[in-house]
Amino acid sequence: MIEQHKRTQPLIGVANDPRGRTVGDRHLEPYRAVRIDGGSASELVARFDQTRPDCAVIVLESEDLASGDLAAWKELRQYCDSMHIPFVIITGAYDRELTGMLLADAVLRQPLDSSELRMNLDHLIERRFRILDQILIDPATGTYNYRYMRREVQKQLQDMKRSYISFSLVYMEIDSARRLDLNDRRSAERALADFIQASVRPMDCLGQDNGRGFVLLLPKTVKADAIKLMTRLTSLFSKQMAETSGGTRSVTFSAKVRDFNDPDLTAEECLAAMPFSEETDPPERAGLVLDGTMHDSNPHTRKLMIAVIDDDRLIREMLKHQLADVGGGRFDVEIRDFADGEDFFNDPWHRQNERYVLIIDRIMPKMDGLEVLHRIRNGYDRNRYICVMLSSKGAETDITLAIQRGANDYLVKPFRMKELRARLHRLVGGAT
Repeated sequence: MIEQHKRTQPLIGVANDPRGRTVGDRHLEPYRAVRIDGGSASELVARFDQTRPDCAVIVLESEDLASGDLAAWKELRQYCDSMHIPFVIITGAYDRELTGMLLADAVLRQPLDSSELRMNLDHLIERRFRILDQILIDPATGTYNYRYMRREVQKQLQDMKRSYISFSLVYMEIDSARRLDLNDRRSAERALADFIQASVRPMDCLGQDNGRGFVLLLPKTVKADAIKLMTRLTSLFSKQMAETSGGTRSVTFSAKVRDFNDPDLTAEECLAAMPFSEETDPPERAGLVLDGTMHDSNPHTRKLMIAVIDDDRLIREMLKHQLADVGGGRFDVEIRDFADGEDFFNDPWHRQNERYVLIIDRIMPKMDGLEVLHRIRNGYDRNRYICVMLSSKGAETDITLAIQRGANDYLVKPFRMKELRARLHRLVGGAT
């Protein structure tokens, strides 16, 4: 699908009445032009809706213009108005009644003056861009538009640089949408938009993709949780009935889920990765929920630094071995061990611009676990350092004190490695 907003070369949709002349390519050299064949009113509007040009140029003659033809042009004009697409008429003879009925933004006479045409197109396209820059709602679906979604994704990427918290995006599309006529597709998309907005959290954000579907932004959500959510919603939506031109029928949608943990990506790169791919995704979909990272040839992994701070050498060696693969495919884990808190703070390794998990023994010589917690929480960015305390002291007062000092979690020795791994997975945001 062609990008809608601020293309490098604006896209001009050219349609003409069979009895009229067309616009020569030389007149449209600064632009990308696509010729859109005529047909019924609904077919004409559907083709323009698929192309989404920056301006509509209509070439027609008023002589012997049938009422059916005029109805088609009027329906196209109404569509263009709803999508803020300028509507330009080129005609051989000025017809005040005709142009008045179509409410054209500009009327040009044949033979064309190239400079006059380009001046009008430039002005109208620039006006369209200014309007799109001011509105946030997609006029067809009532959801946020692409510009707003791009801004919200950029906010998540910026937040990730300081919080290290990932987010997920979901791309959704009505199944077999291209087999529906324009009105039925619009009705199904509006029903889907209303359903999703009523089913997600206030912090989640639903918007229109540049192409054919929707994008749902899920802050502070890992991919596994997003897939569970969409599996439930696709099932619920399939049980609802929608009114179409062919009667009442069930409509399904499919979804593609990705999570993002690289703050160096751009919002455009994140959004461009979401739509279904003809090369890797199933062409026939009916309520499918796909893992968008499944076919990534080189998935990005971030560093996860794990510090084991314990005066027991056997504990240190055991944890280094058992946690080496805790990052799964999402994190590149680097583990170092330290005999006490002083060794940890004396090593510059602990000050890199990465995310850290500190597994801290409660009782150690020189600097014990509580003092380590105190220094971390008072002198470092708490979002970058996750602290898990290990201790043989399991009294409620001991656990409460550690949590008050800044521990994210507390395990009593002896502990099961499976439990420690599960807690680390939760704390770092769904690593597997």
